[in-house]
Amino acid sequence: MKKRPKIKEVIQQLEVQGFEKTIDSISEYSPKADLYFRGIGNNRYVVFNRYNKTKREDLQGFDCWISEYNSKNEIGSKKAIVTEGIRLSFDFEEDWKLLNPHLN
Repeated sequence: MKKRPKIKEVIQQLEVQGFEKTIDSISEYSPKADLYFRGIGNNRYVVFNRYNKTKREDLQGFDCWISEYNSKNEIGSKKAIVTEGIRLSFDFEEDWKLLNPHLN
């Protein structure tokens, strides 16, 4: 069984990749979740929601979405215009390749 990266390591990597953080105040993705997002053009954003952030670390993780908003200021405070799932329980080693077409 492979070792999952620690939550802090994942957050640091997202920050290095240019993701910003906000809080999901309307529970669109997960109640009071930390949201990490990065614009990919045409008002579309890659959004990671950190689920179970108040639970033990081995129960925490991230889901990944591509969502459209009128502006980044709406993320976490207004419902997305369109949301498509990339991967629930996103594995940052295995699943990152799913984002490559969107981030380049």
